[in-house]
Amino acid sequence: MLLEEFLKIFFNSLFEKRDSEITLKNSPLVSMEVKKKIDYKRYTLLVNKKEILCVSHKPLEVGQNYWSIISMDKHGIITLSNLSKQPDFFQNNSFFSFGISFDKIKENLRAKDGLSYYKEILNKEKNLDTQKIKNLLFCADNGILSYPLFFNNERMLLQFKIINQNLNEKRVQYYFGFKNFGCFGGIVNENGNITISSKYHHIVDKIIDKEIIFKKEGIVRPLCNISKSILDLKG
Repeated sequence: MLLEEFLKIFFNSLFEKRDSEITLKNSPLVSMEVKKKIDYKRYTLLVNKKEILCVSHKPLEVGQNYWSIISMDKHGIITLSNLSKQPDFFQNNSFFSFGISFDKIKENLRAKDGLSYYKEILNKEKNLDTQKIKNLLFCADNGILSYPLFFNNERMLLQFKIINQNLNEKRVQYYFGFKNFGCFGGIVNENGNITISSKYHHIVDKIIDKEIIFKKEGIVRPLCNISKSILDLKG
């Protein structure tokens, strides 16, 4: 199944393990929290558990998390560029996770009745409150299966929308969001190419005879916001 091969190669390309830490190969990205606003353009940020002082000409929200490219010149001046506020799901007060393996996710995507399979998964989750279940079910009823996960110290949100359930021509839209690595989106065609869009990263690989086509874009959004409003659905 092309989708399963894609998931395997994508995650192998994304992660490598070093001294019990997950890193992104050749990553230009940092995840940061805005701790304090000092004046109209100076802020205290928390980056990799270290507080730093920076200047930002773009207003930042105190207490919120952002993705950004960060650099330092020879004079020690820190520059932030390509700032992007992280989805609500990755803000500290919104995160929750499923106790589910990748194999179960792949089984769900293979299932002829993926929605029923997904609802069975929800029924087995013991750490979800009523509102979270309602939000997840709203997304699922609109064809979007959401998997919030915590794996090897990494917060992630995997979302899939099966556009064509026919197993011979299945077409899946996906969104992969990672707390520390940014987000990716695209389409997997069972009998065609795969697209990957990202603001920060370049991923080029091949799956057997199927090519992964990379497209760099400025905006990659979740397919459905499961943390804030059940009405916030990507069209």
